[in-house]
Amino acid sequence: MHRSGEQTITRVDEEDLGVLVAGGTGLTFFLGTLEGAMAGQPFLARVRYTRTWVHEADRGWRLIAAHVSAASEDVVAPT
Repeated sequence: MHRSGEQTITRVDEEDLGVLVAGGTGLTFFLGTLEGAMAGQPFLARVRYTRTWVHEADRGWRLIAAHVSAASEDVVAPT
């Protein structure tokens, strides 16, 4: 979506960001609010992203899977 220009992000408010690495695999966790446009239509959404990464000696960290879902207003970031 980003590469094609179909989605543009104009604001990111990060509430929580976590990283977990086990060997050559990594996970990143994000909770926050995004604002932008999708197919020309404005949006404002509180979301949770989870991404899975793999480390390759010749290429570094590469994204292999990603998930995003709406986060309800009552979800509280861990402290």
